[in-house]
Amino acid sequence: MRTGFLERSPNNKSMMRLLAFIVTLVCSVIALWGMFLATLIVIGVTHGKVTDIAILGTISLIISGALAIIAGTEGLKVLQQRGEAKETNGG
Repeated sequence: MRTGFLERSPNNKSMMRLLAFIVTLVCSVIALWGMFLATLIVIGVTHGKVTDIAILGTISLIISGALAIIAGTEGLKVLQQRGEAKETNGG
């Protein structure tokens, strides 16, 4: 029987998969918003409207942090799936 994306087995929901999905969505929005802000700052600098570019480093840290959280979440999801496979195979 096929399972859904958030199911461990039929009619057995997986909280880890749900949390990984929510964290990935939220961090993706944060990273994309940071990239948008960084683009606005770079455009402002090239047009001479923005002179203080120190905020660009902070935005870069926020973007890289959000992407690191996404990667960590995916890694934890893989570990959980391996544990499920061992449980199912009796190993």
